[in-house]
Amino acid sequence: MSETQSSKRKLSELTQALNFSDQNLANYPSEFKSKNKKGGPYSKKDRDSRIDEVCRLHFEYGYSAKKISELMKINRNTINSDIKQLYLTFESNWEKTTSVSLLQSHIESVLAQKRRLREALDNTEKFSEKLAIEKMILQVESKINQFQLRRGKRRVCKAL
Repeated sequence: MSETQSSKRKLSELTQALNFSDQNLANYPSEFKSKNKKGGPYSKKDRDSRIDEVCRLHFEYGYSAKKISELMKINRNTINSDIKQLYLTFESNWEKTTSVSLLQSHIESVLAQKRRLREALDNTEKFSEKLAIEKMILQVESKINQFQLRRGKRRVCKAL
């Protein structure tokens, strides 16, 4: 395999890892709905598994309830109820959340993004792809540095 083909393959794999494309939807596992289920209540394990997946698809990928219901082959009203419950849970937890824990969560997300980009950079051979990934890493590091600078300014203000 030539270097160009190898680079294209790696870029394609990276793109697939970062995106949940419509072509993946056709092959999406329907493990959330048992074959014998014709309605009625879900078991706690099935319900928790379904809600976790609804949360991921709705908040991480931005899918609508209609799209999620088609994808998971579950009634749209069930998905709407799950999303409503997720928002209510987030709202009640939001009131208990401190600004420090929100910032820590945000920083952890940014650092995780940086780790994924570093892994992609290590697995990339083509110069143009490396350059694009390095640019993204620089943007992530810039976010981290901005946070550190703001944090330093607050400490200075408190000392005055």
